[in-house]
Amino acid sequence: MSDNQQNDKYLERLAIVNKIKEYERLGGDYFFIDVEADPPTKTLLPEDVDYLKVKFSTKIKTAIAVFLGNRFNKTFKKKFNVKVEGAENFKKVDGGAIITSNHFSQFENICVYNAVLESKVNKRLNFVIREGNYNMPGSVGYMLKYYYTLPLSSNIHTMRNFNSAFTELLNRGQYILVYPEQSMWWNYRKPKPFKRGAFLYAVKNNVPVIPCFTTLTTVDGVDEFGFPNQNYTIHVMPPIYPNSKLTERENVEDMLEQNFSLVKAKYEEVYKIPLAYDGGNFIV
Repeated sequence: MSDNQQNDKYLERLAIVNKIKEYERLGGDYFFIDVEADPPTKTLLPEDVDYLKVKFSTKIKTAIAVFLGNRFNKTFKKKFNVKVEGAENFKKVDGGAIITSNHFSQFENICVYNAVLESKVNKRLNFVIREGNYNMPGSVGYMLKYYYTLPLSSNIHTMRNFNSAFTELLNRGQYILVYPEQSMWWNYRKPKPFKRGAFLYAVKNNVPVIPCFTTLTTVDGVDEFGFPNQNYTIHVMPPIYPNSKLTERENVEDMLEQNFSLVKAKYEEVYKIPLAYDGGNFIV
């Protein structure tokens, strides 16, 4: 790559970082807006998605995706020197659960995957993904389409299938990763405000939420964009259960607030600064 091409990549990424800073300053619903261009997409119809992998053809493609996923995991685990803290908290849950985590990279879900592996609970991890990610090109797109993913849809009938599969997987004792922050902000270190969806699904299915939060550490060298390299440490916190004495709405708000309090405390503990949306604690 020429110096000019490298500089162009740096400037493009810098523009994204500056957009993040601007959205942080604006606050409110700006926290839920993606800062990078979304891939082309189409509405997913019920026949487009085999959520439970019941078709033979889907099973074959999923097996290939799992093989690719294991290779990706080894590569990115080494690249980001992924460390896990608190994996024993997974063992506090007997059945299915929703896992929440911060969303700052295409690849930070490897942190959650490795945390589950390290816990040795022998439970499958499923990933809720955006509708637009389901038809991405290339090997990453293949993974997003055929791995254990649950794509959202703008079609109400497809979402009925999504909801049914979501409940079935929890009933099977599996884990489902949901990003309550909704949007991905590249290398953003702070916890963003949460949407209610993850907690609503937890309450409706009477399962706990297991909060996770990944912190970043700047290390020597620069990445493909010319920014400082980052190592990842995922922190797994104790599960949060629905309270049978509360209404559905009260439960959702209570679980959301408990989760956010835990990740806020972890942020302040690791970075040793109070959480403030003031343009600080960026990698640049």
